Amino acid sequence: MTSTLLMASRREATRSALLERQLRRYHPHVQGKVRALAMRHTRAADLAVSFPALLFALAVPRVGVASASALACVIDGRSLAGAAAAAGVALWLRKLPPEAFTSPITRLPDDELLRRQIANHLPQSPKLAPVLAEISSCGC
Repeated sequence: MTSTLLMASRREATRSALLERQLRRYHPHVQGKVRALAMRHTRAADLAVSFPALLFALAVPRVGVASASALACVIDGRSLAGAAAAAGVALWLRKLPPEAFTSPITRLPDDELLRRQIANHLPQSPKLAPVLAEISSCGC
């Protein structure tokens, strides 16, 4: 029994360390908002690892998006696709690292064909994410 508790404690410590690393990767001027949202619920916090763009979009919503209903989808345990649709976030953004997001995410095209093809054009290195952020924020 003690070993089970010890293993659970280690798992939780590992999970917390991973979450903290992911949260530190967001741009400093939005990190506080993203962190505050992640601390509201464990399912919201899980987005830092599973879908950083959705966590960002919920913490820094664009004008006209009802982020509260999208957050409710996340907390209720609905699919990521459903939560992303409610937040108006393209599902292919799931592949992007936290560094790619610095300003509210504009509405982007999103369909199955695009999702398959766009992966070939995304940077492999998180170090190139700020370049991608500049491109996406200019509306190009």
